[in-house]
Amino acid sequence: GADGNCATEVTKITWVNIIPTGLPDQGTLYMDDFGRYYSNDFMASQKEITDETKVLYDFNNESLSGWSVKNVGTGVGSVMAADTTKGYGKSGASLLWSYDKADSEHPALYHDEAFMFDQTGLIFWADSSQGGTLRIDATGWDGSAWTPIYADVELVGGENIVKIPWKNFK
Repeated sequence: GADGNCATEVTKITWVNIIPTGLPDQGTLYMDDFGRYYSNDFMASQKEITDETKVLYDFNNESLSGWSVKNVGTGVGSVMAADTTKGYGKSGASLLWSYDKADSEHPALYHDEAFMFDQTGLIFWADSSQGGTLRIDATGWDGSAWTPIYADVELVGGENIVKIPWKNFK
């Protein structure tokens, strides 16, 4: 939960928000091969997603089912689209999220389905226009109650393999 490590408590997460907390005021983020991974031996610097990954969303059919954007305030600071110009490996497609903090107090990319904590962690490919901190904000279930949890990850400008062990959610 909010006071520490949740890996031993939480069994699934839902209502995932991806928030550009430490990213510049404007930017774009392409995302592909969003899923769960099974092993700890993967090295992010290889820019490859491990074979033990269970991909939940590959965006290959330009389907963004379950994904949407959130905009707080009067503006439209978050826009989402299917993109066929970039993607992980040879996939040929990705989710493209553009945000502008001047047009929304808290722009966010949102997913509304649950993920079971049955592997080692969360993983996805991202191509960011700029580097900075990306927050994965969610709601975790511990068997008796839902509680807010989050994990922060650092992105570099360009391609990233974002790998977040469940134990890093707080």
